[in-house]
Amino acid sequence: MYESNWRKLGHKCDITFNGDDSLSYFANGKSLCWFLESKLEEQIKKLHNVVGNAIVDDHYILVGTGSSQLVQAALYALSPSDQLELISVVSATPFYSAYPNVTGFVRSGLHKWAGYTKTFEKYGPYIELITSPSNHDGIIREPVVNGDQGKLIYDLA
Repeated sequence: MYESNWRKLGHKCDITFNGDDSLSYFANGKSLCWFLESKLEEQIKKLHNVVGNAIVDDHYILVGTGSSQLVQAALYALSPSDQLELISVVSATPFYSAYPNVTGFVRSGLHKWAGYTKTFEKYGPYIELITSPSNHDGIIREPVVNGDQGKLIYDLA
């Protein structure tokens, strides 16, 4: 679909990696995501700055093999470690079918799958996973739970 655009841009979008750039798992020991190639991170930030769809300055770029790893990382980062009770994780249907498994996979003791947003009535902190646009119908989705203690994770895959 975008072939004509890429051909028109030619070499303006080329990224070159030297053979010795990937000799270690430690691509960038100074970065939060130490295995992310620094040139790739630079190019991702450059692309977002050109397109204007994300704020990348003073932010980190995290990569994963699929959204499952990234959702797990976000859940871990947003789950308070000082709570006596596990934080509830919810999502509106239809959602990525692996969300319940991803939520409990590492058994962190920080969060738990609490089900669907329409039946969630618990007061207190929660995390809502929002798949937007919906893979089923392409509709842009917004948060469903109307709580003041919620944290939101947008799965834009």
